[in-house]
Amino acid sequence: MQYVFKSVHELKPEEVRRYLELYNSTFDRDLSYKEFYYKFTRQMGPNSYFVFMVDDQAGIVGSLGAIEVGYNFGGEQLKFGLTVDAMIEPEYRELLAAEVVTNLDCTQ
Repeated sequence: MQYVFKSVHELKPEEVRRYLELYNSTFDRDLSYKEFYYKFTRQMGPNSYFVFMVDDQAGIVGSLGAIEVGYNFGGEQLKFGLTVDAMIEPEYRELLAAEVVTNLDCTQ
């Protein structure tokens, strides 16, 4: 399993296709390419980022998106990430949980 970080502008068409398959099966929706690009490049800000769980055989099996948004805090303009659409294929959820437990550092 690999974890890959990409900007929406770095995604290849195959990655967007696989993301849409995962999104539509997870949320029982029919999000199109057009809606995807609107959501992640125009609706709230010009850029978005993704962390993908990538299986060597199946490709993208999990994702967490973050839409870059600007906030004015105390007179200072800051960038934040609005996290959206966390999803993992059902058969990979236990694998991720086991990985998290295995990598916990309980010595601190």
